[in-house]
Amino acid sequence: MSGILTAVLYATLTATVYSLFTQALIMSWLWSRYPPRLAYFMSCPSCSGFWYGVGCGALGYWQGWPFLNLPGQYWLTPILVGFCAYWWTPVMARIYNDAYEGLTERDTSDVVSEKP
Repeated sequence: MSGILTAVLYATLTATVYSLFTQALIMSWLWSRYPPRLAYFMSCPSCSGFWYGVGCGALGYWQGWPFLNLPGQYWLTPILVGFCAYWWTPVMARIYNDAYEGLTERDTSDVVSEKP
């Protein structure tokens, strides 16, 4: 897999993990029980995105996925993925949220309301 493709993969993975652990209904059983300090930390896409990036970079290290021009099994690669995830996780999360809101908006202008 080329370096640019893995950068896109890492960006997508970190944004997906962020949305799963902060707002996805399927994981609400977990994130609704976060202690207040952890909930505050997890609600910050940059803060938690760094650690998600390090985790995804560690997965890439194990799989041998390169990151840009760095080899996948270079010790610094997971840390650099984390630093890049600090920036791209909020951006990707915003794109995800805007797309989700656009998909869930309902046009109710044609609905006839009954008057009491």
